[in-house]
Amino acid sequence: MNFLHFPIIHKMLPPVGVLLVSVLFANFAHSEPYRLVPGDRIEVRHTGVDEPAEIGVNLDGQIRLSNVGGIRVVDQTLDQVEATIETAIEGAELFVDPQVSVVVMQYAPIVVVGDVAQPGRFEYLPGLSVAGALALSGGSQAQGVTLFEVERVRVETEGQLRLLNLEIAAAVVRMARVDAALARQNVVALSAGLRRRIPAPEAIALDVLLENEAAYLANDRKRVAELSAFWAEEIAAIEAQRKLFADRIFVQRAIVQSAAEGLKAARELEARGLQTSTRLATVEQRDADAQTRALDLQSALITATQAISNAQREQTLFLSTAMGDNLAARQAVQVEIEGLSLRYGRALERLGLLTGGNIGALLMSGTVDVTFTLQSPRLGRADRLELSETTLLLPGDTLIVNVTSVGSDADG
Repeated sequence: MNFLHFPIIHKMLPPVGVLLVSVLFANFAHSEPYRLVPGDRIEVRHTGVDEPAEIGVNLDGQIRLSNVGGIRVVDQTLDQVEATIETAIEGAELFVDPQVSVVVMQYAPIVVVGDVAQPGRFEYLPGLSVAGALALSGGSQAQGVTLFEVERVRVETEGQLRLLNLEIAAAVVRMARVDAALARQNVVALSAGLRRRIPAPEAIALDVLLENEAAYLANDRKRVAELSAFWAEEIAAIEAQRKLFADRIFVQRAIVQSAAEGLKAARELEARGLQTSTRLATVEQRDADAQTRALDLQSALITATQAISNAQREQTLFLSTAMGDNLAARQAVQVEIEGLSLRYGRALERLGLLTGGNIGALLMSGTVDVTFTLQSPRLGRADRLELSETTLLLPGDTLIVNVTSVGSDADG
């Protein structure tokens, strides 16, 4: 797919005080829902599939779903993608009224090129700005500039990054446990997709986190198993009563038939004057008692059948509620991870500006100009922005960095 690119040039020469304020207090919130671009990877869950599918958006802006084929999702929000996939599944006549859930597992990388120490492709993190991208690429290649002292803030920011990394890891492992519960599995394991959501997994004792969540899952599975066993025993006991009632009804029907035959014979004898009215009344009462008993047994059979149905309905409702609770928990932890990742991106940006650093030195020196060109797969995005060190990048963006001496072209 070909994309139009719109260059933006911005000179970065604000005072140091303005820089610090913008670094520490800038607002990084996006005003519009995120729209997919080629290179994004999404997780797709839908009706009838036990395991989710992790799929990449290809260069044609499509994902390929098993038994459905190519589905164009580029430039769509997650809500729109879910609706598009539901329509495609219905069109393929796989399911009626399919339920689809889509989550971004990995964003398309950003590209930093030009006058930087380490140009290349870098993993996108929510909240990543121009300054953060410069930090990832090793900073700009300016010469003859001095660094300003930001050691205290740098140390605090590094500590915050470690804490956020731990919180993200804990939330990701919790999501793994919820996924295991949804799949009715007994093992909590990190998929490759989930592991990629942890910025620095090697810095975390993931085994300990996984053991804790595995214990939680085992306790929950035990509770479900105990309740299921209780319902199974209850249903079996009622079923045994139901069978007993059925057997007694069979016997009672024979008694009713015998009483009816006795009543018929008594009435014939009474008509011929060979049966007293007292004897006839006794036979009639026996017939009525037999029919009443038959009705009582039939009613008891119906009650037992209804009790079995109620127990099965309670079991189904419990399992359905548990499934709904797990889906809600997964959505909540997804939101938590997105929020933590955004904060991690902000801290990474601050570290990029406050450490070892080229961008801070450039802004203090007053000897160079740093200009940026932004190329984006999103039509019209570049010409709507005024770039600064706090400008947020989006997945798939390409940042071109150019460093020139102040006044190098003043006479030209």
